[in-house]
Amino acid sequence: RIFRRFFLSKQDSRLGRVRPESRDVMGLTQMNDKMGQFRGMGEDQPHPDEQVPASRLVGNTKTAIHHITNPLFCKSINEECSGEGSEAQRKLYIKQLKESIRLVNRTRPTVVVACGYFDDTCRKLLSKVNETVPVILHDGSSCFNFWIYGAHCVAMPLRYFQGDYADESRNDAMAWFRMELEQIKTARSHGYIFVDGDARDIPKTWIAKMGKSHVLGLLGLCKRPDDIADREEGNGVDNGVDNGDSPSLLFETEFSVAKQESSEEEIDGNETEKCVDDDDISTSSSESENSDAPQDEHIMHIVGRMENGVRCITVEEEDIIWNTELLL
Repeated sequence: RIFRRFFLSKQDSRLGRVRPESRDVMGLTQMNDKMGQFRGMGEDQPHPDEQVPASRLVGNTKTAIHHITNPLFCKSINEECSGEGSEAQRKLYIKQLKESIRLVNRTRPTVVVACGYFDDTCRKLLSKVNETVPVILHDGSSCFNFWIYGAHCVAMPLRYFQGDYADESRNDAMAWFRMELEQIKTARSHGYIFVDGDARDIPKTWIAKMGKSHVLGLLGLCKRPDDIADREEGNGVDNGVDNGDSPSLLFETEFSVAKQESSEEEIDGNETEKCVDDDDISTSSSESENSDAPQDEHIMHIVGRMENGVRCITVEEEDIIWNTELLL
């Protein structure tokens, strides 16, 4: 209740935790997280000898990140449903979103993340998530990070990856993002990147950079079937896998660092291909400090969804692995 006094409304206190100035989320910073380690018996000791994982203090609970998606989170669909004659479709999407929120309140995950466009109705519904569960909305207006028991999560606006414009704020954000990727790789954290659009629209050089930084998952939305042709004609990456013959509103694909490095070595015979985009990002195998080093077998998972649903991302305590499940 004291926390709510710093906001104009209860809704703002639930959804307004993102701090663009410091690029973090209130209460979910690295300092607050302590890499998933809580104090043991000596609470009054500044540096206790024994560190106890949080899950052992509260029982055998798992750290779960719930990623909520809904067609209304796509601005074009939301605007179409706001016109005359579309009331029934909008009511259906709202009903589905309520089902997702009820599921979240039953399962009580560690945190809830939603990406995309949020109108007043969506914000009001998302604020109904139980107060014990932090809600993070990424609408693409800023970049920030948040920490969940050792999991290093980064939210990036999709437009920053598009190289058709450059300004000081964007350049500063991308420099910050490079440092976040370096930290994920160096600390060997559970790294997750959230974008406010279709991740397949991100240039290949940035996809390779994230994969080589050992990011576990790149999560976002999914374009509508009538927009897929536009993506294929652009500079984006279209390596999604649809479940069926018809275009789907859900895709899951993988980026293999080993396959990427092998394909680069095959270009021009024995010559090394160096791919550099407008941000001077090298994705060649020549970046390796030692050519005799073991092959990097890391796989980054790229997922997107436009339909209503909830994806549960389980953060394992010891193994750094991709563990997700579609709950709805």
